[in-house]
Amino acid sequence: MRHFVTSFAVLLCFATGVYAADQKLRISLGEAIRLAAEKNLNVRAELYNPAQFEADINRNRAIYDPQVSIQTFYSDSTVPVPDSNGSSSLSS
Repeated sequence: MRHFVTSFAVLLCFATGVYAADQKLRISLGEAIRLAAEKNLNVRAELYNPAQFEADINRNRAIYDPQVSIQTFYSDSTVPVPDSNGSSSLSS
């Protein structure tokens, strides 16, 4: 952000020196920022910093997101059970 303000101030100083003393250039702050962003790559790069910072904040908040895990297991088998005669029969 500091580079942005410095670049903006330099741009304004040079922009006013280009015109003759009797001509005044009246532009809004938004227009001055747009012109600075178009002409200066450092200023253009600074425009992306808020989005980068927001992405960093969201990534760091994601550390605390809850995680849920569920695991199930089911088993079924048929085991022969001996009856009183000594022979085995299937039981479920």
